[in-house]
Amino acid sequence: DRDVDILAVRIEGGRACVNLAMVRGGRHLGDRPYFPAHVEDGAALRGVEDGAGEPPSLEVQVLEAFVAQHYLGVPIPPVLITSASISAALVEALSQQAGQKVRAVHQPREQRRIWLEMAQKNAALQLARLLAEEGSQEARTRALVDALDLAPADGDESLDTFRIECFDISHTAGEATQASCVVFQNHKMQSAEYRRYNID
Repeated sequence: DRDVDILAVRIEGGRACVNLAMVRGGRHLGDRPYFPAHVEDGAALRGVEDGAGEPPSLEVQVLEAFVAQHYLGVPIPPVLITSASISAALVEALSQQAGQKVRAVHQPREQRRIWLEMAQKNAALQLARLLAEEGSQEARTRALVDALDLAPADGDESLDTFRIECFDISHTAGEATQASCVVFQNHKMQSAEYRRYNID
């Protein structure tokens, strides 16, 4: 009859998936995968000594960053079940924000262990799906470069920076002319770079 969030992180191929499973009133409401960006930056930071001993594992870094951002201004359940141990300072900050004691359980037992194992399997499945999709997108980029005979000078490294900007001009009987631009880069459409222009 408790409210619990289960968070499992999986890292593979330079990408990460945090699977969030929500239990409210003892009922499993479903899972949602999140794919944090800049995982490679966290991996690079692991090599930096900060004088405080061994830096936290990459899984812990990803999980703590996700928890700190996800629960900002969002109701927090009293119990978080996590696949990696998160810092006591973060749990205390979550408790202060929630106005109630929040506990983070890293090695649960019984039903909670089953929930965590399910969340871990879902994180692995979602990450495998993402990596497969990215692999097929990379193959499509390579096929497009070959079809357009745009052989990159430095081989496959430049496929990641290969960029296409497509413009479309439209009008209504010669009036209200507009242009739109869509961008393809990093093997996918970049929706944040979509632009529309009014043309006099």
